[in-house]
Amino acid sequence: MEKAGRCRGYEVYGAINTKEVDPAKCVLQGEDLHRAREKQTASFTLLCRDAAGESMGRGGDNIQVAVVPKDKKDSPVRTVVQDNKDGTYCVSYTPKEPGVYTVLVCVKEQHVRAGT
Repeated sequence: MEKAGRCRGYEVYGAINTKEVDPAKCVLQGEDLHRAREKQTASFTLLCRDAAGESMGRGGDNIQVAVVPKDKKDSPVRTVVQDNKDGTYCVSYTPKEPGVYTVLVCVKEQHVRAGT
């Protein structure tokens, strides 16, 4: 840990993080966003960025993910979000049936767009 200064005579260690995630700058990447196979685990990556477009470099953001069959909106697919603690999150899911699915990812309750 690096020294952060003194407070009331005591040495203080750590760092103050001033970066804040900007959902409009976050991006989704991975082939499995567009195509997945029935009964096979699919995954994609969420890249969280700040307002300047820089990687957050840390985890802990509020991420919400839903993978929903287009014809069965009341039967979402179970998803797993793994915080890589570096500003990226690995999202995995396993579609149980063939069909068209909608992938929804929100950061701070705002939708994230798919990247290229």
